[in-house]
Amino acid sequence: MKVLVTGGAGFVGTNLCQELALRNHQISIIDNLRTGLIENLADIPCDFIQADIMDCNPSCFDEKQLVIHAAAIPACNSSHFFPVADAQDNYLVGLKVLENIIAANVQKVILISSASVYGNADFPWTESSIPLPRDPYGHHKLMLEQMFQMYAKIHGFKLMIIRPQHLFGKFQRPDLIYRNVVSKWIQYSISGHPLPVYGSVSLSRAFTPISLFSRAVCELIERDQWNSSLWNIGTSKVRSLKEVITSIQARFDHPIQIALKPAPPALLNLAVASTTKQMETLHIDEDSFEWENCLAELHHWIMSRPWTESCPVIPSIEAAKFQAIYEGMPTPTQALSKNASS
Repeated sequence: MKVLVTGGAGFVGTNLCQELALRNHQISIIDNLRTGLIENLADIPCDFIQADIMDCNPSCFDEKQLVIHAAAIPACNSSHFFPVADAQDNYLVGLKVLENIIAANVQKVILISSASVYGNADFPWTESSIPLPRDPYGHHKLMLEQMFQMYAKIHGFKLMIIRPQHLFGKFQRPDLIYRNVVSKWIQYSISGHPLPVYGSVSLSRAFTPISLFSRAVCELIERDQWNSSLWNIGTSKVRSLKEVITSIQARFDHPIQIALKPAPPALLNLAVASTTKQMETLHIDEDSFEWENCLAELHHWIMSRPWTESCPVIPSIEAAKFQAIYEGMPTPTQALSKNASS
């Protein structure tokens, strides 16, 4: 199949392209290399276009049987400070992709969204949960989902929306501010810096190996699962931060130090999306060695290149101001109560 992947030189896009290549798909990539790295594509046979999507015309999408929109700048809480930039990166760029999809008459489309759309929804998050985004990033992701759904109905293309959760693995940059805790902790461990932990090491997440995610998305494509457009994709294994740190510690000879920081009041102690639909339909879950293999690949990749300064895509934010957004944010219980009363 002729597949176009936007953001194909980034973390998610590169891993998807690797899996697509293994399955003999013909791959084209559009990436402006703001956060993507061209060397990520060294072993992937593809047609590469270095361009900003906002400057692309429908000819880039011509004759493509499937478009996967993976281009994004994950911002979450930092998006409170840069809502216009976040809207440009995570909403308007997606509308431009839609515009080109329609003009080029693409028949199959996958939108890589985010579990951030669930926000303050009750756990476990299922595909039928009503999203309650907590930040501009989640709102923009949800708005883009709704636009893709509307355009699919109007123009008749087949659509899948994927909501990944807490992905980690090879090609995940440790130098993006406010993102990518696993890759950051590996980098801190390499350099001998303490690992910052907010609140408690008991905080838990469904940290998902990127290999599981890529495998599941490609299975959805090959099994022609277009009859159900919304999918949570991730691991069913929930790990505490303590378990993650223990796994990272096992990779180093020197002891790893932890720097505990105050817990923001609205910090979620547990953030998990249900993967029941994924497992019942695809029979895919994290296998016994996938966690350790993914950690090893990420560790090796971070060690293989220099990381001298932070990637300037998201400017740094004064610590007190960043903490303040948590202080003013309702807890999940408060948000759900307010929503129920309205």
